[in-house]
Amino acid sequence: MRDVIVSLDEAEQFSLGVQAGKILNAMHTIPVQDKHIPTINKLPKKKQQLRQYEESTLRIDDDDAVIAYVKANFDLFWSQPPTYRHGDFHTGNMLYTPEGEIGVIDFQRSVCGDRYEDFYKLQMFDVPLSIPFSVGYLKGYFNGDPDDQFWRINAAYVAHASLYSIIWALPFGESDVLDMKERARRNLEDFDGFREIIPKWYREYS
Repeated sequence: MRDVIVSLDEAEQFSLGVQAGKILNAMHTIPVQDKHIPTINKLPKKKQQLRQYEESTLRIDDDDAVIAYVKANFDLFWSQPPTYRHGDFHTGNMLYTPEGEIGVIDFQRSVCGDRYEDFYKLQMFDVPLSIPFSVGYLKGYFNGDPDDQFWRINAAYVAHASLYSIIWALPFGESDVLDMKERARRNLEDFDGFREIIPKWYREYS
């Protein structure tokens, strides 16, 4: 899908986004077995990851406000009832079928956790490719516009991922680090330095 989406007209991009959102929503409604519910949440790990970024030499300009935003909103991480998550849901893990529909692949990161953690990769990977797809994705999942609770939680996940993804990319080489830095800068622009919880691409398109 990542390779195909840019060649389609905006109406089809939006329609495929709606379809993707409905697929993810269906995954999140699968009944969770008690044995799969984590007994420890990811908050300590999220805090450690942020410290790794803060102590690194890879920091980006104007990141102080983003760091402060994440720290002020740690309570939003894993605040939702647990669901089965895909773990890596974005166009790079979708197929465009001969019938013009979406197939989903790469479930190896599937876990039980906060459903809203499945959304930050939309901002990281899909928004640069197709805003119509990204808007459709959210409208398909929520059957309309997301509420403020989602936007607050999503902004916290995006802010954290924007910074830590730079550290995550380090083993893959300089080009990947630079790519993640550029994605982080774009995210800061979309969220106005995280003074806004609804990104400007969604506000302007919808």
